[in-house]
Amino acid sequence: MNEERNLFLTQLYQLYYDALVLYCCRRLIGEPDAMGQAEQYVQEAFIRAAESYEELKSHPKIKGWLYKTVEHILHNEQAKNFRRSKMHSFSLDKEDAKQVPDAIDVIQAYVDHEDYHERMEKVYQVLNDNQLVLFEEHFQNERPLKEITKDQGLAMGT
Repeated sequence: MNEERNLFLTQLYQLYYDALVLYCCRRLIGEPDAMGQAEQYVQEAFIRAAESYEELKSHPKIKGWLYKTVEHILHNEQAKNFRRSKMHSFSLDKEDAKQVPDAIDVIQAYVDHEDYHERMEKVYQVLNDNQLVLFEEHFQNERPLKEITKDQGLAMGT
């Protein structure tokens, strides 16, 4: 049974992988890394095919099922990316539109708050020496974290 399943999925992969990637690439024209995205979406479709093996082995139009699955994945990803871009976009017209607050502006507003010094004492109490250097470099000297971690010999995730 497992061998039959693997053979079935391998044949599907060999028959339709390239055509499905090409189909996705055509739909993703103008996107950065269209080929990488297309391959990712097609891989996801084959994962779903493996999960739906029982249904798919007796499906009358397997090719159509695969194309429709890729189309749904592509549509969902594009919709998700569109929603993300709307959340991160802002106007460059400073007079007429509200800007997304800069992290430094938010920190500066907090600094201006009267409880700032008390809270900063608490922050300094809980940070070790290495963390304190990172904190001061990033928030007070406005250096990018990537630059600071490189100087400190740390991984960015750290």
